[in-house]
Amino acid sequence: LVSDLIRAHRDAHGKRTAPVGLDSALAHLDGLNVPTHNLGVYSHTSLLTCCRDPREGRRVDAMRRESDTASTGHYWSAMVDVYARSGDYRGAESVLDEMVESTRREHDEGRGTGRPLPAPPLAAYTSFLSACHKLVSRGDVHPRIKSDAGDRAWERWKEMRIHSVPPDAMAYGALLRILSARGQPERAIERAIDVLEEVTASLVLPTHAETGRDERRRRRGGV
Repeated sequence: LVSDLIRAHRDAHGKRTAPVGLDSALAHLDGLNVPTHNLGVYSHTSLLTCCRDPREGRRVDAMRRESDTASTGHYWSAMVDVYARSGDYRGAESVLDEMVESTRREHDEGRGTGRPLPAPPLAAYTSFLSACHKLVSRGDVHPRIKSDAGDRAWERWKEMRIHSVPPDAMAYGALLRILSARGQPERAIERAIDVLEEVTASLVLPTHAETGRDERRRRRGGV
């Protein structure tokens, strides 16, 4: 319920590109006489979606730790997204490692909500790739930094495959945009061919195309 209240306030007064801000969300709860010192992980996750920058995100994490609330993959994915929205690809990447270590530690201490994460979930990887793309596509960034962001993105992509985290169309698109923004379209095409071979069986890539084909079949009276 508290999580729903936070999200409703977020959607009514902000948007993804201009979040409402942590102070606004907390003030909203205070105005409803909702205590914030012992929120659950879903409420903390919702608060992260309201954060404008990583500093606010870390305030939420401090609140979670103070209330001794165990984290989840969804929570950490939201934290990665906080860094990604700010274009901090290195900070976003550090959270990828932090989430794995945190869930393992919580599990060992008997506080985890489930099994520890062997690897970050897809949403976290996709947010990280988005952060890399945001940086490499800027014209005021030094080529060395762009190269570093692109290399880190590719290494994390390979990590996804090692841990059998199945990419979706958003992840594929983010990686290809990174390679293209670095001026390596040929390399992007070569890697895209490999990726397409992987996803053909999973039906991830052609979602919109399949939808259009099914619609045409219905119009013709087919199955």
